[in-house]
Formats: sequence, structure tokens, C-alpha cells
Amino acid sequence: MKFYFCLLLVFSLVCSSKLLSQCGCPGNSTNIGLANINELYDKNEITGNNFFVNLIYKYTYANNYFYHDINIGDGPIKNLTSNFLNLRISYKTAKKYIFETSLGYLIDRKQVENLGGKTFNSSGLSDWTLFARYILLKNLNANVEFSLGTGIKIPLSKGSEWIPQNIQPSTGAYAILLNFFFKKYYPEINSGLIIGNRTDYNFRNYWDYKYGFSSITSFVFLNNISSFLNLGIELRNDYRDKDYDGDEIINESGMYALALNPVARLLTGNFIFAAFYSFPVYQYYNGRQIANKYSVGINISFNTNIGG
Repeated sequence: MKFYFCLLLVFSLVCSSKLLSQCGCPGNSTNIGLANINELYDKNEITGNNFFVNLIYKYTYANNYFYHDINIGDGPIKNLTSNFLNLRISYKTAKKYIFETSLGYLIDRKQVENLGGKTFNSSGLSDWTLFARYILLKNLNANVEFSLGTGIKIPLSKGSEWIPQNIQPSTGAYAILLNFFFKKYYPEINSGLIIGNRTDYNFRNYWDYKYGFSSITSFVFLNNISSFLNLGIELRNDYRDKDYDGDEIINESGMYALALNPVARLLTGNFIFAAFYSFPVYQYYNGRQIANKYSVGINISFNTNIGG
């Protein structure tokens, strides 16, 4: 098990070393929607026609400013907090196609400024995404699967000119999405590895603001401690390019971050209940920006085979 974890860590660092780095404002982070790995070894699920529902709640807190990779302490914003919900529904056919949709809802995002304690709040529907993927490789003898897909992100809020851009419920812009997943189960150590990526290419929004393209890669290692308990670790690699306001490039935007997320999952019947805690181990920001300090969340999933 130690060998695979070390391999995972080295692979993650190699893949991220070529990236530079955007604003890690809480709540605007992309969710790549890591899937269940049970269909690689559970005889009730490997036949296809799997139906998967996932609800995730995430709380994020930020309070310190970074200049490049240096923590410089306080800045204009005292703190940022975010409470975010995302619902994802996925259907995998026996013909190796996967169709997926997700809906985001910002319960609340609050920005408190140091000067005068002024507070800004935002809430509302975020984005609706539609994905289609194809399983290019699935080998049940080797317990491995690789899928590749594309999709579209549809904004459900154009935003408000009275609320700061970084706390809006949505980017307010359409986006073209690309993603892939690699999943491998190791029966000799009763563990699984998932590598997933989602990349967003954003268009301009109603206010002629264009978020830089973002790419998130997650490496998740899960060990089946028992038939009902999984423990694991996620290494998450976030990259976001600089933004444009009209034709002007925003130099204090764009970031790169590497975070560790311990994960615990409880399996009962067709349900999975999970909890995670995320903390950055490295952050690099273009210019001076407020940086995420930590995130915590819960994840509830339902997975079933509805036919063979």
C-alpha cells in the first residue's frame, strides 16, 4: 500500500510541475465529480446500466493573502466564507456510454472587508452542466477503466453589478468542458486508485468579464478497511489562468494550488456517506490574492444497477 501511495504522490507532483497558476476564492472551485469504484469489482454492478446520484455539501474559509507562494497575512478582505451544494446524476449504459448532469447551488457566500467591516453577501443557483463520456478501455480481468468526455456549462445567474465578481454564485458565462477518468482496483491490497480531470474553457459573461480556463486533477487512493468502511486520501491539483475584464488582463488573477484531502466513506446498501477535510500544501498566486485556508464537506451517494 505504501508503494502505491508514494507512486501516486510522485505522479501528482510531476504532472503539476509544468503548470504555473488564479483566485482561490471559495465556492468558485470546480467539482470534477469523482465516481464510485465499486463497478470494477462488485459483481452486482459490473454489467453496466448503472445509475448514480451524488449530493455534496462544501464549506470553505479564506482569510490570508498570498503574494506568489508567500503568505503575507492580512489584506483588504478580512475573510471569505462559502456554503455550496452540488447535485450530480450519472447514468452508465451497457454500451460504454456515460451521461451526466449536475446542478450547483450557492447557499451563501460572504465577504467581510477589513476597512469598516463592510459585508457583501451572495446566494442562488450556480451552473448547470451536461456531460457525455465514452469508456475507451474497460478490462474486468485487470480491474481497470478509462473514460473520456466533453460537455457544456450553462450559467443560471448572470450576477449583479453591486456584488464583487469573486463572490457571485456563478461565473455568469457558458463554458466548454473536457474531462477524463482512470480507475484501477488492486484486489491484492483491497484498494483502488482514481485519477480524474476536468478542464473548463470559459466564454465572456454578461459584464464582458472572462474567467481564465481552469483545470483540476484529482488523484484519489481508497483502501477498503472493511466491507462498510473506506479510508483514503485525495491529492488535488488546481490550476486557473488569468482573467480578462474587457480587453484588459487582470494581473492579480490566476493561481496554482495543491491540496490534500483525507476522506472517510461509510457504505451501507446502495448508499455511501463520506466526509472530507481539505487543506492546501502549496499555493501560488499571480500578484496578491486572498487564499483558501481550508474546506470541509460531506458527500452522500446512491448507486445501483438498473438492468443488465
